[in-house]
Formats: sequence, C-alpha cells, structure tokens
Amino acid sequence: MKKISVFFMTFVMFITLNISAKADEHENELSQEEKDYLLEVSGFTEEEVLNFPVEVARELVNGKAKKIDSVLVEEPKVVDSNMISPMADIPVANLSMHATVSSVQSDWSGYKKFFISGGFDWKSQPVWALTDKLTIGFPSSLGVTFNTSGGNVTGHSSRYYLLNTATNVRTYSALKTIPSYWSPGAGVAAAYDLLLPGSTQKNMRHGGLIGQFFYIKSTSSGRANVKLEYGHKKVSGSVGVSVYPAGVGITPSTNLDTRSYALTFNY
Repeated sequence: MKKISVFFMTFVMFITLNISAKADEHENELSQEEKDYLLEVSGFTEEEVLNFPVEVARELVNGKAKKIDSVLVEEPKVVDSNMISPMADIPVANLSMHATVSSVQSDWSGYKKFFISGGFDWKSQPVWALTDKLTIGFPSSLGVTFNTSGGNVTGHSSRYYLLNTATNVRTYSALKTIPSYWSPGAGVAAAYDLLLPGSTQKNMRHGGLIGQFFYIKSTSSGRANVKLEYGHKKVSGSVGVSVYPAGVGITPSTNLDTRSYALTFNY
C-alpha cells in the first residue's frame, strides 16, 4: 500500500511540476499583441523578432521602437585578390550575419535613444570550437553614451544557441546582460563558447545574438555607420578586442578568421 502511495504522490508531483513549467514558459512568451506591434508598427521581420530576447522585445514595444535599417549577409562579396590581410574572411557559405538598428523613445532628457542588434549563424560545423566574439563598434565622432549601473554597462543582451537542423529548434544558453568588453563611446563585445555539450553533433549549428541600447545627444544629427565584426579563433588562445577610430573591433591575429558588416542610420 505504501509503494502505491509513494508512486501516486510522485506521479502527482511530476504532473504539477510539468504544468507549472509549461505555465512559466507560456508566461515568458510574447503575446500576440506584442508580436503584432513589432511586426506591423515597428517594422521588424518575424526572424528579427525571434532574435530578440523576450525582455528586450518588450522594452522595444514599450519604447515604441521603429526600425531604421537592417542587413542580412548571406551572399558572397567580391574580394580584391591583391589585398593582403592577417585575418582570413569566413566564407558566407559557412557563416551568415544579420543586424538591425532602431530608434526608441528616450528615457533620458536631452538624448535620443537607439537599439542595435546583431548575430551570427554557422551553416556548417566549424573545424575549431573555441570561444568566439562578436563586437559592435561606434565611430568616435558619433558621441555614443551607454547607461551604466554599479560600474557596468546596462542595456546589453547577448546569448549563444544551438540550432537542431533536424527539428529547426533552438536551445539557448543563459542570457548575458553584461558585455564581455566595452569601451566608453566606442562599443561593446560579447563572447560565445562553441564547445558546449551536444554542440559537435552533425545536426547542430552554432548561433549567437548581441544587442545594445545606446544614446546620442538630441542636439546632434546626421548619418552614421556602425560596424559589427565576428572573430573565430583557431588552434588555441582567445579572440582579442581592441578600440579603433571606427570603434570596438576584433584584434588582428594570424590564427583568427573574421567577418565584418555594417549598418547605416540617421540620428
């Protein structure tokens, strides 16, 4: 009789936990109204909305975000055969990149507020699975300011995920809200560990996302470029990050592959 009671209680607890987990998962999803706003009013695509963490997506809805520009790098670019670079360019056939920039209602007096997001998707398994980095670089002339709290930059989001090509389902790692590197007015960087359990299976593909809110003085106006750069480490070591006139970027190295792309926006 005791065995039956224990089994029954275990079964009830399992059902309760399962229902609770599903409820929490449902509560953490965007409502249809929120999705419609981002698609129909803000102007994002369904894929772009998918790439926003729920917390960020809701902040964009509350801030009445408007997409300004976007880029999807999936086509090969023409390369000058006479150019010599210490870093190899990752073939587009192996890696696609994407990014968006949008304006948001500002919560700072005297400043305009923007949000930039970017990411990468490996189309095949890379030979080397170490820790890679993705940077967002702002030119020094733009005068970008980040919000801070407790000595850290806020308004940041980055996360790594694995895409199961057999089911088309993403498995996300924990959301990071502090950049792995940042420089005042120059940009931020995020790190992605490609060597995680299950990541080497043939049907798995690496992916990563990055996002950052930033501010520009309301008295400033013009047109600017923002550079995003992905660094893929080979053999051993870590991907370095440096500050250049164009902003934060990947430090050149002989055992490193990169891919960079840019966005343009009016402010």
